[in-house]
Amino acid sequence: MASAMAFSSHKFLSNTKFPLGIAISGTSPQRSVMSFAHSSSLPNVNISKGRKLPIFLFDVMGTIVRDPFYEDVPAFFGLSMKELLEVKHPTAWIEFEKGIITEEELAIKFFSDGRAFDFGGLKQCMSDGYAYLNGIEDILRRLKLNGYEMHAFTNYPCWYSMIEKKLKLSTYLSWTFSSCETDLQMLRLHQRWVWLEFSSRMLISLSKI
Repeated sequence: MASAMAFSSHKFLSNTKFPLGIAISGTSPQRSVMSFAHSSSLPNVNISKGRKLPIFLFDVMGTIVRDPFYEDVPAFFGLSMKELLEVKHPTAWIEFEKGIITEEELAIKFFSDGRAFDFGGLKQCMSDGYAYLNGIEDILRRLKLNGYEMHAFTNYPCWYSMIEKKLKLSTYLSWTFSSCETDLQMLRLHQRWVWLEFSSRMLISLSKI
């Protein structure tokens, strides 16, 4: 029984043979993490016969959308990335991605020392920095026109709504699996039971992936 595969968007373009379900990530497998609840609490997905295969699962940040965190956010605070990592709270952002803490709690916890800052300005900085990566929208458009089913399979907080508002990703894919929608631990994408949950929910045989 083969394991699931992950591709960067560039490697994906050069492949001619696809499994039934493909997870596409522009970052390392260690960055491609998802949070899953039991099947009963996963989002409902319309299942119909005669679906065109493969089904594509896209990590969003760094694959479809530019991530402002690495350049824009340090600049917003007037810090280098190294300096920002030294002073920010070590787990606050991860907790926010999981939906464990709210925006208001993130504003309080963002820095380890609890310093006040322009949280609204940070949100605007993030929103301003969201953009389609070069060439990716055309890829999504072509997949959509060819009838492929696409889903977000991503580790990101409720701010994905800001991405949607600006870039309208739902034109091409469904925000089906987002880490902030559940309250369980994040799991690395390559862990087998994550794929079993996906397989069960999407009615895809894992033995054929």
